[in-house]
Order: sequence, then C-alpha cells, then structure tokens
Amino acid sequence: MKPGMILVLVGIGLIVCALMDVFGMSHGINLDLGFKKFSEWPPERWGLLGAGVGIAILGAWTLKGKGR
Repeated sequence: MKPGMILVLVGIGLIVCALMDVFGMSHGINLDLGFKKFSEWPPERWGLLGAGVGIAILGAWTLKGKGR
C-alpha cells in the first residue's frame, strides 16, 4: 500500500472519530444526529477534525505528486 493512501485513510479515520464524538455516537450509532451549533463544539474536537483534514490532504497531495 502506498504511503499516501495510508495518510488519506488515517485522515478520514480521524475525521470520522471527531464527528462521532461531537454527535454523541461514540457509545454506538445514534440515528438522531442532533446537530449542534459549531460554536458548541469542544476545541479539542476542532483540533482533531483539523488534523484529520490536514493529514488527508497531505496524503492526497503525496499520491498526486507520485503520479507525475
């Protein structure tokens, strides 16, 4: 498996973890998502979400760069 693909998958995993924790689904799938206002999100979840997006973008950029 290419390192860029691993970074993309890790980034997506971090994004999913952050969103599941914010929406209270960490103890099981909750079909009522109960969307919160963005201002009510805990700061550490913003960091986790940002890290996931950054890692996924880095992985995609790495994959794109290797193809040239």
